Amino acid sequence: MPIPARYFDGRSLTAHAALVQLDAQQLTIEYAQQTRHYSLSAKRVCEWHAPRLSITFADKTQLDILHPPPAWLHQLQNDSIERALTQWQQHRGYWLALAAMLTLALYATAKWTIPLLTYAVIAITPDDYLNRFSQTISAQVMEKIGEPSALCASVQNNVRQAIRQNFLPDQTLQALPITLHFRSDLGVNALALPDGSIILTDELLYFVHSPEELYGIVGHEIGHVRERHTLHMLVQQTLLTFFWDTITGDLSGTAAFASTLPLILQSTAYSRRFERAADDYAIGLMQQHHIDTHYLADFFIRMGTKETAEFKDKLKQAALKQDCEKTRSLQDITADNRIIPNNTTTDDDKDEKNRPLWDKINNLLASHPSDEERIARIMSYSKTH
Repeated sequence: MPIPARYFDGRSLTAHAALVQLDAQQLTIEYAQQTRHYSLSAKRVCEWHAPRLSITFADKTQLDILHPPPAWLHQLQNDSIERALTQWQQHRGYWLALAAMLTLALYATAKWTIPLLTYAVIAITPDDYLNRFSQTISAQVMEKIGEPSALCASVQNNVRQAIRQNFLPDQTLQALPITLHFRSDLGVNALALPDGSIILTDELLYFVHSPEELYGIVGHEIGHVRERHTLHMLVQQTLLTFFWDTITGDLSGTAAFASTLPLILQSTAYSRRFERAADDYAIGLMQQHHIDTHYLADFFIRMGTKETAEFKDKLKQAALKQDCEKTRSLQDITADNRIIPNNTTTDDDKDEKNRPLWDKINNLLASHPSDEERIARIMSYSKTH
């Protein structure tokens, strides 16, 4: 049965109304009392823009067919890619729905299934094996991240002793006893390792304004240790990598990931739930030792301010001071820390503050709770609030 179409014969400036017939060997075009036959084996270029099929032949003539039968599309298109694109356009609603379902399944797996599986893996794994794994990873971390501390042994021992005597919970009641270590070249930072080790940086020691601030930070890291957040994160990331490698069919990524586990801890990004749990533990420990929680809030407030190059240089110089000629207490060390970051507002800062909608979206997608939320929560427990 002939199909109506438009035919550009290369001579006339306008298209001719035409009738087109297709059989197994050729395409027949009847127009302006003329007839043309094109063999299906001849070279042609087909462009399918639903609902129109445009065919350009080797002699530069062109045929446009509106609403061609599906069988014609497959027969006329002489390239597998063209046929695949045509089938996609004909069934794109189905494919889009399938893609949406697969995306939702992947999201649900990463969001809920993997975390639940992580809890199950940790729950059924013997404690001895978990402890050996934690000790192995922690030992590798101590070797690979940061630089050796520039603080002399007497300063390190005084800080350890002050924290141990004035703040650490009863070690005999802890499943994972807390040990304190020092590293440099990691910025103002503290890091909890899965075996109970807590790394404090030289820069952190010269950034806090009081022992109470340092106690609050240590309490936060103890919360991560007590709840085994670091171990949980390592197992979850391993499962996620294995899940992705299973989908892609390449399991080499899982082996490569396992070798980088120690370095991953350097950029640990705990979930909102983990961060809130660690904050709550620090708050409880500070209250137990009659330390006002505003000290921890003050630290987070200063951490959120902009650091100038001059401030970073002074901080580095302070952190590299040896001070071994005299015994200095933690109180003495922090009493000299009055290097204040730049808190002036620039035009760029004003532009950022004028983007409340973007801030809300960013906070919604972020893995960490916002600084404002954390500070407000900590201050709600402060006696001076």
